[in-house]
Amino acid sequence: MALNSKFKPSFEEFEIYLYKTLSNEDFDNLTNTQNLKNSINITAFLEFLNFETRSQFIDSNQNKNLKYLKKYSNLPIVLVEAPYGWFEIISENKSIISIHGNHQVYLCLESESGSVEIKKKQNSTQEFLGKDVTIGLIDSGIDQSHPDLSNKIKKIYNVSGEANGDFNGHGTFLAGIIAGSRNENKDQNYGISPEVSLIDIKVFNREGKATVAEILEAIDLILSEIDEKTPDIIVFGCADWSFGDKSLIARYCEILNQNNIAIVTPTGNFGPDLGNISSIGGNPNVLTIGTINKESKVPFFSGRSKFIDLNLPGKDIRSAMSSKHVIGTQLEPKLKYVNLSGTSISAAIAGGLLALIKESNPSLSPFQLYKLLKTTSQDKRTPHIDIITNKKKEKKFSTFSFSSIFKIASLVSGGIFILFLVLFYIF
Repeated sequence: MALNSKFKPSFEEFEIYLYKTLSNEDFDNLTNTQNLKNSINITAFLEFLNFETRSQFIDSNQNKNLKYLKKYSNLPIVLVEAPYGWFEIISENKSIISIHGNHQVYLCLESESGSVEIKKKQNSTQEFLGKDVTIGLIDSGIDQSHPDLSNKIKKIYNVSGEANGDFNGHGTFLAGIIAGSRNENKDQNYGISPEVSLIDIKVFNREGKATVAEILEAIDLILSEIDEKTPDIIVFGCADWSFGDKSLIARYCEILNQNNIAIVTPTGNFGPDLGNISSIGGNPNVLTIGTINKESKVPFFSGRSKFIDLNLPGKDIRSAMSSKHVIGTQLEPKLKYVNLSGTSISAAIAGGLLALIKESNPSLSPFQLYKLLKTTSQDKRTPHIDIITNKKKEKKFSTFSFSSIFKIASLVSGGIFILFLVLFYIF
């Protein structure tokens, strides 16, 4: 069905958001029936020319059908709830440059029965474990009671609407991949960077639900406290479906980069069609990570796109289980681990690897970190069906060269290049 847009071009994203959120029938009824226009409330972001025009608009637009839910600090936007008909009228206001939908954001893990361990085999002329590096994890929270994660958390930001901790399991699982110390299984699994500090950025509730609004609120909190607790790296355990070049999250990522914070995001479990990746990853300010399995092939669920920087393991991986988890099945009664798959696992591994590089040279910028990690990749090809021609093609993708040795040319003080080797076995 073609959109019969009643908005000027800059508001197209908002109408497509409604179109994707509602059924065809509901969308037609909402946009064409006057009674419904004024009775069905929509939650969305208004974006203004600047902060001053936002304040002026709020002061002059007050009525019982309009609720201002949240003002944000780093972009001139406000989250509002109002009838659809009000948005049609207000879209003509020249101080508003766009309306953005409050999209659902999705966690990126799936249950599995197989198991692959991340083992402690990190040996080099200089050993790096992530010491003095801080990673922020945007997810469902972290279970600090897990023995692998005790004393790891430096700070907590919680905008989920529920208590601290992890009542879903997704965040604890990724935290184990990034920083698990494997206290209970010293001969088995280890986190990629077991000496990093973690910032628990809890946005998802026990059902694994969150929206763009919670993500932006959490990032606002981080940016409001630029101090010694600021993360060096932020790992998104989630993906969204909004427009890449207009995405509010993507623009917040640019602000994070300006504050010297590197961003890692999964492609999302939106495969296998080409181009189906998270909008967070569709921009140059982040490191976008897809998934490969132990045969170095891209699994069905992993998003595919020219915007992917690297593919890393993310199929049938074992990691820490939250004591109050709702995802995954406990492997054994005495073991606090589960097996899961998903592109967020691959993003967590990338975040841990960036921490190793950051430890080796703390002065590296986010884009230098991205570049150095990408130098470890090797190009491979995978078949896919072109969604336009319906013909089978081969798509080139980059995968981390982890079979034996990972080599990084790292810039150190004085402009001297050194080469360090990290034996990094996942399988």
